[in-house]
Amino acid sequence: MQTYDIDLPGLGRTRYGAAGSGPPVVLLHGLGATHVIWRPNAGPLAEQYAVYAPDFPGHGGSRTPGVRYSLAAGVRFVVTFMDALGLRRAVLVGSSMGGLVALAVAARHPEMVAGLALASPAGLGRDVSLAMRLAALPVAGPLLARLAPSTGEGFLPSLFYRPEAIDPHMVAEINAMASAPGIQDTALAVLRSSVGLGGLRRDVVQLQALKQATCPVLIVWGKEDRILPVTHAFRAQAAQPLAEVHVLPECGHLPNVEKAQEFNQMVLEFAGRVCGAAGDATARSRHGAT
Repeated sequence: MQTYDIDLPGLGRTRYGAAGSGPPVVLLHGLGATHVIWRPNAGPLAEQYAVYAPDFPGHGGSRTPGVRYSLAAGVRFVVTFMDALGLRRAVLVGSSMGGLVALAVAARHPEMVAGLALASPAGLGRDVSLAMRLAALPVAGPLLARLAPSTGEGFLPSLFYRPEAIDPHMVAEINAMASAPGIQDTALAVLRSSVGLGGLRRDVVQLQALKQATCPVLIVWGKEDRILPVTHAFRAQAAQPLAEVHVLPECGHLPNVEKAQEFNQMVLEFAGRVCGAAGDATARSRHGAT
């Protein structure tokens, strides 16, 4: 991926990676991460699609917004980003928090979403890890050091089933996220807007949005996910029987990294069906990135 900055209305500087050409695919990262988390996936996807991977506000190279973090703000960000790049309709691929936002975009702007490919998405139940619930409390900020993907090696056992098998370059990237100025404040602000001691706030849960989804849905979950329980995948399948659900053994919270080859194949096949059926081969990478 090549990296670009764009000035979004009301949001300011936003950084994103872009690669390839063809039908548009937008990759949405999770809490505390950046577009870099998609490096194991962007190349293979870009062989057939125009791939765009933005940094959410307050993450990576994107400016911290002057507004309160909320699910609605996340939806506005994705819609504004797509509008700015002329992406009328795209397949949204979301990891964790990014999956939650993708679900909400599909519910509120179905005309913009050709398909949803979700990797261990938040929002399909209230259950979250105890560390996340405690970190959302005002007096528990220091727990973030053991929570956010931006905090490096101390968090790797929570992210991956076999952290020692993860590519050292990706480990270095995860560690680099830890040094991003303000990332802990950003993660705390996001958590406090959506999580309480009882888990995910009821108004943030998107199970009803999944039930009512009008676009094809792919859900991929790591069987050994320690952040969001794999039972959410089964709940999703019960709520939306037409969804394609895969549970990957020996895999933690980031199947796009830990099982990148399998994940990429699933997304490529899914996007091929979606774009072929919907005739969404309309957008090309405006930057000519490869």
